[in-house]
This record gives sequence, structure tokens and C-alpha cells, in this order.
Amino acid sequence: MFAFLLDFGTAPAFAAVIAGLRVLLGGAVVLLLAADTLLHLTGCYLRLDGLRAPTKVFLVPFILLLHILIAGAGYPFVIVGLILGWIGDILLIPKNNKLCFVLGGSSFLIGHGFYIAAAFVKGLPQAAFAVRPVAAAIACAFVLGLAVLAYISLRKKIPGKMKLPAILYLTALSSMAGTMLVSAVGMKAGVAPVLMGGGGLLFALSDYLLGSGLVRAWRIKNNRLWVMITYILAQLGIALGFALL
Repeated sequence: MFAFLLDFGTAPAFAAVIAGLRVLLGGAVVLLLAADTLLHLTGCYLRLDGLRAPTKVFLVPFILLLHILIAGAGYPFVIVGLILGWIGDILLIPKNNKLCFVLGGSSFLIGHGFYIAAAFVKGLPQAAFAVRPVAAAIACAFVLGLAVLAYISLRKKIPGKMKLPAILYLTALSSMAGTMLVSAVGMKAGVAPVLMGGGGLLFALSDYLLGSGLVRAWRIKNNRLWVMITYILAQLGIALGFALL
């Protein structure tokens, strides 16, 4: 009997059923993510904290589940990075809570490190510098230039005691964005490099918009809405970028 079950478990028909179930579950996750995103962005636009806060909690878990359905556990550092982003999301929900803000920012900072590690373990930045060294160097310089400009534009508004933490976070963020962009430069043309490189840059843009609003350097209309649009696309881009390699 056990031999029969083993044979059945390795049969093509059984594998096809499992594959079909994964597709169905993936489709369901995409629909749930889309619905949750729509509700969350509506809450941001209408400034409804009662809608914004609970829907924010489910955004990254749906992205994480989608990543796992596609790639399995093949990228553990990406999985940890997403989990840390989820923890950061939750910690940043309370308003005017300094401890939650520090812990949430720290969670994101460590998460950036895991995204960087995921790329290096896969050998993506190394391959980029080996195959296209000039393009990889230009990508690094581009992100570095953006990071310097971002800090210059905000530094006068950043409180003195927050300048060092801001520099540390900006360093981690720009390193992650640079790693994603350099990795994308070294890949063959396709969906994965666009998602990965775009995800890294959108993460940097999202945090810049968030930071500019926090220190009141300047704000665009519906700033919170644009912060979340770019953030969701960033996490989705990085998660799917790795999953589709």
C-alpha cells in the first residue's frame, strides 16, 4: 500500500494536480492582494485610519505568499526580508510612538540587509560587474548620486539627534537599491531584472517621500497615498523579481 502511495505521489498526474492547485491558489492570492491594496489605498486617500491600518497588515503577507508559491523556499533571505518589512509595517502603524518608529525603522534597515544578502548569495552583483562592469559602475554611481541629493534636500530639516540614524538608514536603503539595480544590469533582458531593479528604486522613492513628509521638508498632495503605492510596488517587484529568476 505504501509503495502504491509513493508511486502515486510521483506520478505525472499527481504532479499536474499539485501544479494546478498552486496556480489556483496563486490566482486567489493575487485577487486578495489586489482587493486589499485597493482598500488600503482608498483608506490612504480618504484618510480613514480605520480602513488604512487593518488593510496594511495583510499587504506584505500576500506578497510573501505569492513569492513562496512561485519560488518555494529557494530564497530564504528574501523571505526573511519580507517578514522584516511586514514587522516594520505593523510597528509604524501607531502614530507619534517613538519606540515603535525606531523599532519599525530598524526592522526595515535589517530587511534591506537581507535583500542585499539574497542578491550576493545568488551571485547577481558579482555577475553584473563581471559581464557589464561599466554599466554596473554607472548604476552604482546613479544610486549614490540620488542618495546624496536626497540627504542634501532633507538634512536641514532632520533634528540633530536623528542625523546619524538617518544617515545609517539611508546608507542601508541606497545600498539595497543599488544592489538591486546592479543585479538587474547584469541579467539578460526580461521581466525579472525590470521588477528587481525597479523594486529597489521604488523602495528608495517611497522612503524618500515618507521621510520628506516626516521632517516636513516638503510634501506632495496625498503624500501618504504615493508612499504606499511606491512601497507596495517595491516589495512586489523585489519579491517577484527573485521568484522569476
